[in-house]
Amino acid sequence: MYIGRSELEIEEINEELGLKINVLYYTIPQEKIPALVRRVTIENTSSRKRRIELLDGLSFIVPYGLNDWVLKHMLTTLKAWIEVYNLDRGIPFFKLKSSTEDVPRVEELAQGNFYLSFLVARGEKKLVKPIVDPDLVFGSDTSLIHPENFASKPLREIMNTKQVIFNKLPSAFTPVEIELMPGESIKIYSVIGYAPSMHVLEEYIAKFASEEYLEEKRRENNAIIEEIVGDVYTKTSSQLFDEYVKQCYLDNVLRGGYPIILDKERPLVYYLYMRKHGDQERDYNYFVLTPEYYSTGNANYRDVNQNRREYVFLHPEIRDYDIKFFVNLIQVDGYNPLVINGVKYHCRNIGLETLRELVDRPGELLEYLKQPVTPGRLLMYLEEKGIKLKVSEEVFLEEIIKYCEEEVDAVHGEGFWIDHWTYNLDLIESYLGVYPEKKRELLFKDPSYTYYDNPFIVLPRSKRYVLDKGRVRQYNSLLEDPEKKKLIESRREYKHLVRTNRGRGEVYKTTLAVKLFNLALVKFATLDPDGMGIEMEAGKPGWYDALNGLPGLFGSSVGETAELIRLIDFLIESFEEYPDEELKIPVEVWELYTSILKLLEEYNKRINDERRDHWLWDNLSRLREEYREKTKLGFMGSEVVVKTRDVITGLEAMREKLWSGINRAIEENNGLLPMYYYYEPVEYQVGENGEIIIHRFERKKTPLFLEGVVKQFRITRNREALKEIYRKVKESELYDRKLGMYKVNAPLRDQPIEIGRARAFPPGWLENESIWLHMEYKYMLELVKKGLYEEFYQDFKKVIVAFLDPGVYGRSPLENSSFIVSSAYPDETLHGAGFVARLTGANAEFLSIWKNMFIGDKPFKLENGELVLEFKPALPGWLFDNEGKASFKLLGKCIVTYYNPSRIDTWRLNLEEARIIVYLRNNEKIEVKGNKIRGELALKIRNGEATSIEIHLPNKPETTH
Repeated sequence: MYIGRSELEIEEINEELGLKINVLYYTIPQEKIPALVRRVTIENTSSRKRRIELLDGLSFIVPYGLNDWVLKHMLTTLKAWIEVYNLDRGIPFFKLKSSTEDVPRVEELAQGNFYLSFLVARGEKKLVKPIVDPDLVFGSDTSLIHPENFASKPLREIMNTKQVIFNKLPSAFTPVEIELMPGESIKIYSVIGYAPSMHVLEEYIAKFASEEYLEEKRRENNAIIEEIVGDVYTKTSSQLFDEYVKQCYLDNVLRGGYPIILDKERPLVYYLYMRKHGDQERDYNYFVLTPEYYSTGNANYRDVNQNRREYVFLHPEIRDYDIKFFVNLIQVDGYNPLVINGVKYHCRNIGLETLRELVDRPGELLEYLKQPVTPGRLLMYLEEKGIKLKVSEEVFLEEIIKYCEEEVDAVHGEGFWIDHWTYNLDLIESYLGVYPEKKRELLFKDPSYTYYDNPFIVLPRSKRYVLDKGRVRQYNSLLEDPEKKKLIESRREYKHLVRTNRGRGEVYKTTLAVKLFNLALVKFATLDPDGMGIEMEAGKPGWYDALNGLPGLFGSSVGETAELIRLIDFLIESFEEYPDEELKIPVEVWELYTSILKLLEEYNKRINDERRDHWLWDNLSRLREEYREKTKLGFMGSEVVVKTRDVITGLEAMREKLWSGINRAIEENNGLLPMYYYYEPVEYQVGENGEIIIHRFERKKTPLFLEGVVKQFRITRNREALKEIYRKVKESELYDRKLGMYKVNAPLRDQPIEIGRARAFPPGWLENESIWLHMEYKYMLELVKKGLYEEFYQDFKKVIVAFLDPGVYGRSPLENSSFIVSSAYPDETLHGAGFVARLTGANAEFLSIWKNMFIGDKPFKLENGELVLEFKPALPGWLFDNEGKASFKLLGKCIVTYYNPSRIDTWRLNLEEARIIVYLRNNEKIEVKGNKIRGELALKIRNGEATSIEIHLPNKPETTH
């Protein structure tokens, strides 16, 4: 088997038969209809003539109109709708005759799936009529495993038998009879795909029956993929590593999308390819791709957010687009919708004169643009109506988009996770690592940020808490509020944007700084009963979602407390940097803020009260519920105007309280941050109406989770403390000594089954004590970001998939898995093997690792108000090739080559002694001393004006090492 980035090849050499059989699969790009190509090459490797009868193809092909549920539950009935069309012309078209719903409106289906096949032999091409009647091939074997008739009858007899083309699930086999001389070979090309109508398919028959066309499409397919992965061009001593970088990026694109810029000024970005990580291995994730040009799909908030973390580094032209995209989906209550279905555009104030410059029939287009559109659907409309473009597609879209407003198509999904908000700060930090001089503008000068309006609300404690088998549990967290749903549905457009006047006024808009301030307050008000974690109040856990039972057990996440510290740190530092900026804060948010400070003041006075954390939790919960009730339908619209300096002291008080809980958790846990707690109510009362009031909880510990250590790294700045954390992890049950890898959690054997499905999984499998690659890579990223280079490379070749033994890993070392079976698993034969789809968050983490290895975490910075590009590579000597070179592509455009003839680990070098040569697109060559490029030249590089950069590193390590 040969696995390429854009194709799959399988080859068998059968010495007994004297045949070599090669099967190649690839897809057809850049056409109106999607199709898969299967090319079978059969070569006679023997010394004598071979007479061959063969059937090549599909045991069954699903006609258009059938879905997965029907195939499994109602196929016997639905067979009556099935018919194969166009078989007499040799290109069968598989579909249902009509719609199947039991409703008054019945429609004929025009769409269908097709199969076309031709034989290339002795320099001639022949279209082959397929066998679509499976009974002719399999006889009585309805399992479609053993072809009884083909095994017992001459192929010619089967080919001459009349085929039944209705009322059965059809097959699609290419029959071939041929004699092959020694060394002679044949090729069978089969094209399988979908067409919106027989008429559209007619346009493609000549193309699909052309060997030259199909081979050219193969080259074109490869070229498109290579162009995409060229963004992360890497050349080191390890070709496997270089290719692994590209594959990680490609898989990252498949989940996070690939950006194209539709409007450079705003900017407006459209993402291609995005979809959930669904495939046959990861069978629980349903994903779709739109059947249109510029195709994209649906995705989950957390996933696609993480996958776009480094996109501003790879595509600087997207600027702050992703920050606004995801922050705008944050709700007034601090949560967000789960599912993102892409974006659509509303065309405003475009006139006939403008359209007349673009198309030959502007009137029809103007009418069509009264509805929301996508780029692909718009172009397909022009094709369907025969409207001719006067300009290129790209220019047409750019001109139309100038008059468009974007609307994000997002839906609630299935609940509120507690971690989703945390990834937005990563996007902000990545942006400021490329555009550091834009910080003031980003935070304070763009008052166009909005809030997502969701009909689902978090219920108050009085409705969340229930008695279950004599125990108090938290099971009823969310409700689709009828009043709010009706209000949202009454809006003509932009239904899911929060309004003023309690939801009946104008769309409420604010700045990023105010939204982040609001978010910090709501999360602080969600502290758990011991003031250590953030409560799982909304029915879902965090990143480790296999602990799905923790919300019912009053679970909380200490890791999210650490993330809240990061957010408050960022706000305090930003407000100190810009102390005189105005914050226009909704009055409801300001009331929450001032009430929190009063509670903290009272809390600090209760220093001798051992129940004060419970008291604070109870009162913070009350504040949170009151705030949510006030803002359920929207803000009133009144604002309190303050300076940034005015809220610093209050934020510092909140941070101090958070750190006290974090330090207590670390101290109780032998120096490592625990990730999760849950709480058992031990004193409570039940009111006459069934309302449960809890007076005291008992906190329950959980084992170590690697995620907790990652969060601890993120808020720890002392280098020696970080090294001590690393040492403790190596000594803990998180470290798999046999594999040299890091497990996602320590053993769960002492935990109750109620914590979630993870407890039901065998140790070492899925999310129970396995090597969960995404989190392991998060840990590796923290090592390299924090400058623990010795420790990072000590683990590097044992952890990074590219360097694993394929015989143990069980799949290509260029492709990531969701998890690797750890040595905790009872079956030792699977230790080290990878399982489940490669579209994992590990790809996003590895891209961040790659960036940190080759240039550092924040390449651009401000020094005394001047833009600086700093090269701070953390590359080991062995990664430089025999000439002492290692290269990568900077900002997706400029190839940077490090020259390190002594092949010394770069972190041991005094990089201030380096020498940089910059080659600009105007053929200018500029030399710079040191590892920093300043001012205008740094700006030119960021703007894409440099073609390549050479960095000559010093030949000797620093004397201090």
